[in-house]
Amino acid sequence: MIQQKKINVERILRVNRVGAWRIEIEDGKSPRFYADAVMDELLGIQGEISPEERFTFHRARVHPDDMQLFLEYSDKLSETKSEIVYRYIHPTFVRTLQWHKR
Repeated sequence: MIQQKKINVERILRVNRVGAWRIEIEDGKSPRFYADAVMDELLGIQGEISPEERFTFHRARVHPDDMQLFLEYSDKLSETKSEIVYRYIHPTFVRTLQWHKR
């Protein structure tokens, strides 16, 4: 008899340092960035934060030299699936991280 184990996806993502997130942008409303606890940790967010605050927090830490690229990518996302690599300035880590989205 084969014994099945319950898979804890959240634990797998945490161990592998993979966060889940989504951004919602609607006309007339502030952009909202939703993220799980792992993604918040990767972004350097500590404690509770609203989706609107998370969006602002993240946007403020995109490396200035990559901001134009990032904004162009953001516009492109509304049209089609795409990928970007940009530098992110983590509030507590000295090194710069790169994010990939597919």
